[in-house]
Amino acid sequence: MSTASLYLPPATRSLGNELGDAVPAPRDLMDGPGRSWRAEPQWTQAQIRIGGHWRQARVERWRLRVGSIRWVAQITWQADTGQRVGGWYVLGPGTALSAVGARTRTDLR
Repeated sequence: MSTASLYLPPATRSLGNELGDAVPAPRDLMDGPGRSWRAEPQWTQAQIRIGGHWRQARVERWRLRVGSIRWVAQITWQADTGQRVGGWYVLGPGTALSAVGARTRTDLR
């Protein structure tokens, strides 16, 4: 994994892990060889469901582990306290994380 990671306070369990919330990236997708790169400007806007609520978010980096087809993204958002928090989350159907980029959610149907 790249050493150019963005260091932010991690999202805490106090935000809630309700059914339907975004899925944190499992260790097997983060360990081992893979490719990581910065998100292109047109793909940085996202929405993430945390604590049962959708939040505007930002994709900072993408990661794809060698041999995997599951993408993970480093996501940041503003907590209720005003502090930027973030973590690595799985991207895909049913993960409560959508990268909307320059498109609207209706374009993704």
